[in-house]
Amino acid sequence: MKRSLTTLIALAAIVLAIGGCATVTPDGSLSVDARPNQTYVVVLQDTTTIHTGYGDVTLTGLRPGDYTVLASRGERSQSIDVHVSPGHKTSTDVHVTEEDDSDQPVWAGRDGDRERTPGSGMHGSDTEKGDLFGDLYVLVRDANGAPITIEIAGVDYVQPAAFFADGLGQAAEPVLDVDGNYVPLTLDAEGSLVVPQYYPVFDDPSGALVVPKEVDLGRLNEARAPSNVLDRALAEALTNLQSSVKAITQDPMGRLEYWTDEVTPVAIDSPLENLALYRELMTQGEITFTTQNGALFSTNARPPDFKGNADPVDATADPKHIMLDYAAAMLSAAADKTGDIDVDVAITINNFLGINGETAPEYFDFMGYGHIRSHHFGTDQATVLVQQEDPNSYVISTIDVMAIFNSVDLTSGDARGFAAAANDDLTVLEYVHNYAPPEPL
Repeated sequence: MKRSLTTLIALAAIVLAIGGCATVTPDGSLSVDARPNQTYVVVLQDTTTIHTGYGDVTLTGLRPGDYTVLASRGERSQSIDVHVSPGHKTSTDVHVTEEDDSDQPVWAGRDGDRERTPGSGMHGSDTEKGDLFGDLYVLVRDANGAPITIEIAGVDYVQPAAFFADGLGQAAEPVLDVDGNYVPLTLDAEGSLVVPQYYPVFDDPSGALVVPKEVDLGRLNEARAPSNVLDRALAEALTNLQSSVKAITQDPMGRLEYWTDEVTPVAIDSPLENLALYRELMTQGEITFTTQNGALFSTNARPPDFKGNADPVDATADPKHIMLDYAAAMLSAAADKTGDIDVDVAITINNFLGINGETAPEYFDFMGYGHIRSHHFGTDQATVLVQQEDPNSYVISTIDVMAIFNSVDLTSGDARGFAAAANDDLTVLEYVHNYAPPEPL
């Protein structure tokens, strides 16, 4: 009996050794080794985002099934399909290399040149610093969102905007000129940022330290995913929308809603699906389909329950204006609820998604678009929890969406108007998410 047990243990050890990196664990799990550590990793199951972040990741308690690991760095990306089995640990490597024209800083990565960190001024000639800054920093842009360049020694460079530094040396408030526009940071004769830089202020003759500010994309980094991932998400969203038994509507945040019955609408709330819809709309100019009950939906006409008023900046019947209202809502639903959408975020995402061309004249034309907050939301309402005099007491109430902004209006146009519309939609989305009534038992 003892000899048989010893034989079984030996056989088990052989089986485990043959299994390689798939080892038995209490839960199905996935480990991703990302190289270099600045690689942005997204893990998806079908169109559901399981994880987003930089560098290595270990996920436990995963449901068995097929997963997709997306890795991106600069403009290069990699997609790997993996299968997670119950009670097993699955491992995979994603190593994203960069080509010579990469926008990855020379100081980044595990093997980067540490003598050329931003603090050292990134000295040395680099004719592609315009692309580098364009992926990293908030830029001085024109009304359409295209970077305003400066020529140095026959080369055009984009200009990072100046921000006053806080006590930790991080970007705080922007430096604005008398017209409210960004003030550019100074570049040296080789197109590198001059470090440190100081900007004259009234109470400090020596000037205040100014620094660039990185563009924070957060979840919108999914725009770097391979096209087939967004293609799958788009197909999923369109399948649900076309299955609607009623005409497509919008929720207070502008997200598209389909109807599985005659009573309750279901919003397209997947960030990835909204990003895919955004890409489709911005590249094709229109999304049109017929629902299950025969109702025609088109982004050239607002759905029946849209309560926005006519916008005097641009006629409400203008198909492009209506299209951009939809696009702003889709972009907001793809972003982090706690984040912000400004022009640099919107333009950077358009660059990643192929909405913009390689040069400024090929940028998407936002000119003529106008956003007036009170007109954008009109008489839209949302059902939320409202705090009472007792701070621990909340009542389910229906409020005007404008109350979320304390009824303060906002007017903005062109590319900034589009970003403002998307950011307002995101503000409403975060508020309604935070104060959503509990689901009925």
